[in-house]
Amino acid sequence: MRTPLLTGLVALSVCPALAGGLNANYLVPAFVACPGPQTCGSPRRESRFTFEAAILRSPRAKYTSPSKPSVVVELRGVKDASGAPVTSNDFTVRLAVGQVTLPTLGITVPPGHPLLQVPPVSIPLKNGNGHVSYRPFAQAPPGTVAEGGNVTVFDSDGKRLATVGAQFK
Repeated sequence: MRTPLLTGLVALSVCPALAGGLNANYLVPAFVACPGPQTCGSPRRESRFTFEAAILRSPRAKYTSPSKPSVVVELRGVKDASGAPVTSNDFTVRLAVGQVTLPTLGITVPPGHPLLQVPPVSIPLKNGNGHVSYRPFAQAPPGTVAEGGNVTVFDSDGKRLATVGAQFK
């Protein structure tokens, strides 16, 4: 009983609700991780694909609604290494969540717990463009708080294409 409920809560931590319009946040290109502790030279993107824009749209409202999308991801201008627009059904969006507290049930679920895992969501691309809307499939109990969260777009090779972050001009 709790597994579907908690799995549906993952998207709730990523954004609030849809009433009042949508916020738009631009995702940044994902680079190969630097293992540290020293700095790393020759930065390179993790994916062999490029994109013009990757946009995360999230509700502006304070509270979520299971009848409306909690996350919308839009990709524009996705190109392969040769510069050709990509048509594929193999790109995915992965949602991650921090801690989830359900006061009415008297429990807190830690980040990374199996109950909070959401399978990757397909984002079909046609001529380099695509979008996907995600709706939680379960109504959370009143007072539920989902902390933190992340959205990452993966390419057809399973490499990170874009993620939440900041990019400077």
